[in-house]
Amino acid sequence: MDCIECAKKIEKSVKDIEGVRHVRVSYTLGKMSVEVEKGKVSIDQLRKSVGLLGYKLEPLEQDTYEEFFTFKNRKLVATVVSGIFLSLGILTEVAFDLFDLSLLFYGIAILVGGYYIARRGLAAILEKYLDINMLMIIAVGGSIAIGSYSEGAAIVFLFSMAEMLESFSIVRTRKSIYELMDFAPNRALVRRGGKEEYYDVNDVAIGDIVVIKPGERIPIDGIVISGSSSVDEAPVTGESMPVTKKPGDQVFAGTLNTTGFLEIEVTKRFRDTVISRIVQLVEEAESEKAPTERFIDRFAKYYTPFIVLIAILTVFIPPLAFNEPFNIWFYRGLVLLVISCPCALVISTPVTVVSAITGATRRGVLFKGGIYLERMGQISVIAFDKTGTITKGKPEVDEIIAFGSYSKYEVLKLAASAENRSEHHLARAVIAKAEELRIGIKEIEAFESILGKGVIAVIAGNRIFCG
Repeated sequence: MDCIECAKKIEKSVKDIEGVRHVRVSYTLGKMSVEVEKGKVSIDQLRKSVGLLGYKLEPLEQDTYEEFFTFKNRKLVATVVSGIFLSLGILTEVAFDLFDLSLLFYGIAILVGGYYIARRGLAAILEKYLDINMLMIIAVGGSIAIGSYSEGAAIVFLFSMAEMLESFSIVRTRKSIYELMDFAPNRALVRRGGKEEYYDVNDVAIGDIVVIKPGERIPIDGIVISGSSSVDEAPVTGESMPVTKKPGDQVFAGTLNTTGFLEIEVTKRFRDTVISRIVQLVEEAESEKAPTERFIDRFAKYYTPFIVLIAILTVFIPPLAFNEPFNIWFYRGLVLLVISCPCALVISTPVTVVSAITGATRRGVLFKGGIYLERMGQISVIAFDKTGTITKGKPEVDEIIAFGSYSKYEVLKLAASAENRSEHHLARAVIAKAEELRIGIKEIEAFESILGKGVIAVIAGNRIFCG
């Protein structure tokens, strides 16, 4: 499923089932949510309703997306095969003048490439719904009727190719949404009954004790009960600098535990964590349509029937009213059907909005819907509330101020030597500056890290404090 028309057909079909209260289909995620009266609607009924439209319904066990360029993508394979036989048909007809053989190739191109088009179009007719696929069926049927087999095959291939391009853009958008969930691990190390075992994050209960080692991402929201560490919260809060966490502090799923060992008590189920809510907001953003999207939706509803009517008038009025040749105007009516296909226009705005929302979310900016995204175009002034919002979040040494008899060179050398064993982001900045100026780092005799304050190092018998 990769277009608004697909989603609308499914919604209409499922709504007609007795006992269905509400249905919402997300074409960007390939998901359908159905609210039903208890005991009145079965999965088999829903599967049958969706199946009649040419789609497959499966229970959602986990969020996943399918790769586009694979042999499992039957529509892509059908499009490629159709293009190959169209090319063979043109080659045999033009280069070798083998008309009968070219008809065979054109026929195969139409049958293979037009299978899914015909299936969806006929299903739409059964549901009393006139869609874009019917425009193509009429156009291809008319081409065959007047003996223009090459045009019929070309229509099928080009329409299938256009659908594949649209499908590819939807798959990319779908993938970017699911990649948001990659911020949080799918397993958590839980201590239960004195044993530490890995559990799926969906099986972790409120009150469980979760162990997080240095360098691991925190799998679930909770409160620190033991240990202390610096946590990179940029994916969730947008804070560019790691934040020191100690007992009593809250931590979020998807954030990175950088240095220390933490034990946390779970305060939320995974589906209620901050990162899950962010993904849910992005999914729901499709329903918060921008004004342009709402106009396109209304436009698509009336456009297809209107074009069919205009095509019929184009075919019959000139021959009947002005005695024009029927074949010429019949062909022109077919051309009108083909060039008026609104797929690209109908899908362009929603795909752009969803792609922009997911792309912004990956960069720490959350839009709650397309309406807010579109309003950004009217903004002339933006006020930021804290340092780090528009910076890179990578500190650098900008200036060195030396006191007493020490030179800037000596201060940097001692600081870099002392910080060499620290994993703190500011320590990395000091070391990077020393490497940039090619300043050698001294061996240290002893080292101690005091979380949240700094380090103590012994160099050449002298204690050096950095913090």
